[in-house]
Amino acid sequence: MKKITVLSAVLTLLFSAVPLIGADYIIGAKGGYFVWRPFLCDIPGNEFSTLESGTGALAGPILGIAFTDDITLSVSGLFGQQTAQWSMGNTFNEEEGKYESTTSYMQEQRYDIDTALSYQVIPGMRVFIGYKYQYLEVDLIDSKRNAFNATTMELEEDKMVFEIPLHGIAIGGSYAAPISDLYFFSVSLSGIFMRGKFKITEYEMRYETGSGTAATGEPHNYESFTWDMQQIGFNFEPAIGIRTSGPIITLGVRYQLLRTQFYNTEASNDGPGDNWMNDHLYGVFMSVMFVL
Repeated sequence: MKKITVLSAVLTLLFSAVPLIGADYIIGAKGGYFVWRPFLCDIPGNEFSTLESGTGALAGPILGIAFTDDITLSVSGLFGQQTAQWSMGNTFNEEEGKYESTTSYMQEQRYDIDTALSYQVIPGMRVFIGYKYQYLEVDLIDSKRNAFNATTMELEEDKMVFEIPLHGIAIGGSYAAPISDLYFFSVSLSGIFMRGKFKITEYEMRYETGSGTAATGEPHNYESFTWDMQQIGFNFEPAIGIRTSGPIITLGVRYQLLRTQFYNTEASNDGPGDNWMNDHLYGVFMSVMFVL
């Protein structure tokens, strides 16, 4: 089965719970509302410690084929944005004689593509293995306001762009069984291992106002840095479903934990090192699928 981490589990389960004839096809879509608590919060130093969790809708297609009663293949995707906004409040810098306040905004664009090949060991129980590709692009914007007096203010906007392409393997198992002629339940657990790159680029823009006149500074493009990164963790997904005369509908929850580490880099107390960080993704979803 080829599908997104969560989707691969659901589709595997679905094939387990719903009898299919050889060479049956499934086409459908899945969507839900998810919370992302990024591993960036755990990077050593104080720069990212105030990051809030991002929230938003994710959705994508589901495609599958049952070659036999026991062997199925699927592919799926999960795409969307998750955002967060928070304020650091107002403080007075006595040394420089100014009031400071910061508003931060984070936007994450997620692209997940999963493939999975599953085999039915016994009725209702399957094992599967698949390839997973994930690409994250995260924009982190800090808008800082420095007020020196009633007429003079400095605005500084710092923007960091994180590009994180990863790929790897997922191995797991699933179990599904009918509750009645219409309803079924399913549960899946899979282990995930991925490796890739972590690239960060920083931009800066300053604006100064005084006597009603605005002056704009030139943006600065700072040097980009790239590190090797790996993730290892698991995905857990229970769901209930109903098979109508038309679509198959499932409703479930998903929790994914990925332990994240930079490797091939020197450990540092104020930047990326080889310490392990936690990346969480969880939420609720609904899928609608048709057997052709």
